[in-house]
Amino acid sequence: MLRTILRTQCNIFCCLLLAVSVTAFGKTNVNIKYKVSGIGEPALTNVQDRLKVSQKNLANLSKEQMREKIQQQVPEEVKRALEPFGYFHPEVVAHYHHLSADKWNISIHIKPGPAVRVSDVTIEITGPGANLPELQQYIKQFPIKKGDVLNTADYDDAKKNLFAMAYNAGYIGANYKKSRIFVDRKNQTAKVVLHLDTGLQYYFGTVRFQQTMFDPDFLQRYVRFKPGEPYTTEKLMQLNKALNSTDYFSNVSVHPLEKQTHNQQVPIDVNLTPSKGQKYTFGAGFGTDTGPRGQVGIHWRHLTSTGQNFQAFLQASRIESSLNAHYYIPGKNPITDRTFIGATYSTESPNTSHGETGAFSVGHQFVFHHWKTSLSMAFQHDHYSLRDLPYRTTNLGLPRLTLLRTHVDDIIFPRHGFLTDFELRGSSRAFGSTSFIQGISSGKWIISPNENSRLLMRTKLGMTGVDNLERVPLSLQLFAGGSQSIRGYDYKQLGPGKYLYVASTEYQHKLYKNIWGTAFVDAGNAVNNIRHPERGLIGKPGKLANVHPTDIAKVGAGLGLMYVSPIGPLELTFADPLTDRKRGLAIQFTMGANL
Repeated sequence: MLRTILRTQCNIFCCLLLAVSVTAFGKTNVNIKYKVSGIGEPALTNVQDRLKVSQKNLANLSKEQMREKIQQQVPEEVKRALEPFGYFHPEVVAHYHHLSADKWNISIHIKPGPAVRVSDVTIEITGPGANLPELQQYIKQFPIKKGDVLNTADYDDAKKNLFAMAYNAGYIGANYKKSRIFVDRKNQTAKVVLHLDTGLQYYFGTVRFQQTMFDPDFLQRYVRFKPGEPYTTEKLMQLNKALNSTDYFSNVSVHPLEKQTHNQQVPIDVNLTPSKGQKYTFGAGFGTDTGPRGQVGIHWRHLTSTGQNFQAFLQASRIESSLNAHYYIPGKNPITDRTFIGATYSTESPNTSHGETGAFSVGHQFVFHHWKTSLSMAFQHDHYSLRDLPYRTTNLGLPRLTLLRTHVDDIIFPRHGFLTDFELRGSSRAFGSTSFIQGISSGKWIISPNENSRLLMRTKLGMTGVDNLERVPLSLQLFAGGSQSIRGYDYKQLGPGKYLYVASTEYQHKLYKNIWGTAFVDAGNAVNNIRHPERGLIGKPGKLANVHPTDIAKVGAGLGLMYVSPIGPLELTFADPLTDRKRGLAIQFTMGANL
């Protein structure tokens, strides 16, 4: 009896297994390759994308079902894909090539026929914001015009843009009373009708910060609008960006509470998650100017509830090393303004010169008409030797003004951008060992004629007004030469001099993926007398005979290879010092952003 029961159960199981197997083998997934002709972009891409999506519906069908479904669905999907581009009566001819159970090649030829054209565009704006200049200007330049081929994607974009302009200007209750396209298939025409009602103007309410670490009055300094001002999403984005740009928070979330408005005022909630109290940085690199170099830094970010913070950095290399420490106090507008107290100690040994510098400084940083500006006063002690001359010691009171303006389309590898800076500094015997005044100006520009090329140009000019240049410490002298100055010459090989002038042009062309080839010409010098460079050269007192014009301008030119890495360009150059051919070819390496 038991044997009979087991045999019966086994037979039932085998039958079920066979049924499942037959079902599985009777159905299959499908692999279809489409070849579409007769239309161009962007309609072609839309047809291809729609066919790929519809292909998913063919999975697990029997052969007969698949054949019937393919022949039915292909023409329908093509016609639907063409309608957004104004083609409502296309002729679709498809040839089906059944290669195997699950493989098909389908050739589709399309005759799109006459396109539907826009015969009329009616745009009506009502409500208190109807006369907004940005809305009226957009209507005048509305992207859909009478006579255009109907494109529903363009219509959707224009509709969204018109609504966004009203919403972003504070009309958060804006809505479309009517938004339709009336298509006359018989006459191949379409009418576009949009009626936007702006609704009431809304205003900013109070801004509430959800956090416990910082003084609320300090955080309010980041808010560049007041309750009662017209509500705009642009100002909310600026607030979000300003808070994110600080090191105080690991997460910033700005929420307008549109459902809690009172008297058309929108309260704003800002949720802040503090960052860690300390931030440590470590870095290493190499450049032919300085050799191997390393950096260690620490940033105490939350010293006080009013945002005061402290940073210290140690940078070390064979040629230059420095220790910098600064205490920062945010200003009235902490986005752009801060006061600092700093101390630095540095050493440098370019060529046959050597110097040690210690300084204490106080200053204020702010933005003046788009220029990042710094005013400071430093008290500086130097012990130095210029070109193997005897060591000197100076103590200077050093007021300084710096201006910086920059704009780039990409921080790591810009294709278009510029950087311009000016610096004015000096001292007087009333404050220290010597009197002098010095001005330095530099500029960098990047343009890209096309996707595969970049042109980099840079200049640097400097002048030191002083009776005896040897009285100016090494840390404040003007030099030329090096991978960021005149290639083909060693770092700070040229000079020091009262006058500095450097110009460079470099062309870069993409060779393969992130590999670029470069060609460049650099020229300039650092001299004491532009007309008579032989007069008063540091380390060579008196007047030298047989001065050659190349003493006035040194020229280096050459070729290079550049790799665009995630941390910025890495460039290896081979430079020939054309005005000193006996020096031979110089191989130099740089890394980091160009601006």
